[in-house]
Order: sequence, then C-alpha cells, then structure tokens
Amino acid sequence: KRLVRVYFMKNFWLLLIFSLVVTGVNLPIARAQSDDNAPFYFGVDLSYVNELDDCGAVYRVNGEAQDAFTLFADQGATLVRARLWHNPDWTNYSTLDDVKRTFTRAREAGMSTLLDFHYSDNWADPGSQEIPAAWEDIADDTDALAEALYQYTYETLNALYAEDLTPAFVQVGNETNSGMLSIGGDLNWARQ
Repeated sequence: KRLVRVYFMKNFWLLLIFSLVVTGVNLPIARAQSDDNAPFYFGVDLSYVNELDDCGAVYRVNGEAQDAFTLFADQGATLVRARLWHNPDWTNYSTLDDVKRTFTRAREAGMSTLLDFHYSDNWADPGSQEIPAAWEDIADDTDALAEALYQYTYETLNALYAEDLTPAFVQVGNETNSGMLSIGGDLNWARQ
C-alpha cells in the first residue's frame, strides 16, 4: 500500500497533466517573451513512458493511437526530463539503458533532453537522499565519495555522448533542497 501511495503522490501532477493531454484537453501554455530570442523550453518528465509502454499502455488523441513522445511534441513540449537511479535493484527502469531509450525517443520526436541524476538507488527528494548501496563503504570518506560521484557522472555522460545522446541539460541531484548522499536519508542544511 505504501509503494502505491508514494507512487501516486510523487506522480499525481505528472499523471494529471498527461491525462489531460491524452484526452485532448487543450491546456493554455504561457510563452516567455524575450528581447534576446532566448529559447523557451516547455518540459515534461517522461521517465515512466517506457514502463507504461512495456505494460501495454496506449495513448490516444481523438481515438487514434499515438506514440507518447510524438503526442507531447505535437502539443508543444520541447524538453524531455528523464530520471536516473544509480543501481536500482527493484526495477528495470530509470537505469542508464532506460534513459538511452527515453532520449532516443525524445530526439526522434524532435525534443531536447534533460538528465536528472538522483545519485541514489531509489527516489531522492527533500526527505530522502539515500546514498547508493555501491558507495556506502566510502560514505565517511569525503574525498573517495567525491571521486566516485565524479567518475559516475563522467562515465554516464560519456556513455550518452558515445551514442549521440548527450543531454542538453543536467540536473545534479533531485530536489536537493537540503543536501544529498546521506546514509540516514534526512539532511537539513541551513540555507544561506
């Protein structure tokens, strides 16, 4: 029950917006106006789409089945965010291979990409920033932990680069309002 409740709470707004788009509701989109013609990104997190597709989900517009990425691009989305967990042992999604699949689909639909490093094996949010299990033995060694974090980030981005999937943007940590990479999971750093 808790897993379902957490899933629902974390994804309520994403699922609501996705449902509105899928059912054909036209959402007003505010466009930024700028004198310097800086690009405006209308982003969506499509981290769940591969899993939903693998479970047989069908996305329809006016009764016609469409690819979810194409559907969002057609509705004005220009940026796809995908989360990346370090080494989740409870799912086959939000892994590097899954991110590659997501970014390939996003690019094919003409959208830019954003990679969200959770630096955890599971959800990371303000109340829980659990260190990946692979790094627990170096958690007290700040230099070793910093090196592991650097190497992981570098190797991940290099792997994406090698397949021409380098993201346009990188989010370091997820909702890191109060720190990240904690053994206890609860950090409450003072804001400066």
